[in-house]
Amino acid sequence: MEQERIRQRLVSCRRDIHRYPECNWLTFRTSILLAEQLERAGYMVYIGEEIVPAARVIDPPTTEEVKKAKERCRAELYSCEAEALWEKWESRMGCLGGVIAVYDSGRPGPVVACRFDTDALKLTESTDAARVPVQQGFLSCHEGSFHGCGHDGHTAVGLVSAERLMEESEALNGTLIFIFQPAEEGVRGARSYCENWQFGPVDVFLSGHIGFTGPDTFVAGAQQFLATTETDGEFIGVSAHAGAHPERGKNALLALAKAVVRMQDIPKPQEGTVRLNVGVMQAGEARNTIPAHAGFQMETRGSDDEKKDYMQSEAERILNECAKEYGVELRLKIKRGGECADSDESLSKRILSIVEECGLYEHCVLHQAFGASEDATSFMRMVQESGGQAAYMLFGCPESGQHHEDGFDFDETVLEKSCEIWIRVVRDVLK
Repeated sequence: MEQERIRQRLVSCRRDIHRYPECNWLTFRTSILLAEQLERAGYMVYIGEEIVPAARVIDPPTTEEVKKAKERCRAELYSCEAEALWEKWESRMGCLGGVIAVYDSGRPGPVVACRFDTDALKLTESTDAARVPVQQGFLSCHEGSFHGCGHDGHTAVGLVSAERLMEESEALNGTLIFIFQPAEEGVRGARSYCENWQFGPVDVFLSGHIGFTGPDTFVAGAQQFLATTETDGEFIGVSAHAGAHPERGKNALLALAKAVVRMQDIPKPQEGTVRLNVGVMQAGEARNTIPAHAGFQMETRGSDDEKKDYMQSEAERILNECAKEYGVELRLKIKRGGECADSDESLSKRILSIVEECGLYEHCVLHQAFGASEDATSFMRMVQESGGQAAYMLFGCPESGQHHEDGFDFDETVLEKSCEIWIRVVRDVLK
């Protein structure tokens, strides 16, 4: 009966978060519900700007974005008769979402930090009738926002793990920190938290992800995260009437279009992994006007900093050449970046031994290349550079579609598996 209660709690939490996705730093509803439940469980809770002031975060939300997100959050809490929670937490939260919960046992022991990402993607969810969220009635109700990367599952597992560990808090030594971090997408949140960290040295850092491995595979320590640089740019030309005097204009859109095509042909190194993607292009003012403005958002990645920097340098060279060719101005702004990191060998082996003993997965492996970027690497590097250890776990499960696709979903049996592993690993470190 107890196991069934836990399973239902995990599924209920995940589906509620999935139905109300929130992006970037604006995870207000998610944060308020987390903060309340973690405080009830017995943690000392910090929320929003108590963790880091908005002025110090990377790419903070605008005043208008905060206003709209808070209005929606308040309406949704009032609709489920949770208005008291809004009154309690809103002023403490300020302009940012995010929650950190701390339990200090008062007994000697290590400081263990467990990090879970909470933000959704700016992506419209598929309404295909064959999908479980459609059939079970927890499809995203926020147009253009969708938990298409499994962060809803991560958040649910983190909350239930935190609650269950407090039920046995007398057996835990040291200090336990649960980090529910927004703005993972776009690698903004973790670096902002690390640059403003106020919770002292961390001995053991743990994080993880649903998927990115085989359906019945557990990875104790992911390796080879891709470093990334994210860049916003704009070509600025001169507008002109496209019919009467096109020769008077300088076409920013043509410069951008040519640059994007040329960047696809940047020579790749013989070894390692590199990536380049222009994910957003916005240009022009009217159909009969030579486009004077063309903005874009781009990212470069590499299996190490050198390869990432190579792709960034080559991309900037092409962008500048195209600006010169079309006689337009180029403005670039480096927004943020993600780091390379590897899980520690000894900690990964310790985790592997614990999970092999559980018998929850058919295949348990020590290491696997992650093959993408993840801003948990900022925490990993912070902890490792201070003498601590870090590990990033992968929880395999059957999936529908791929991460960051509109039809992505995962088998919810992974929630119970990963929750059990989180509890066993933390218990082992803090015993």
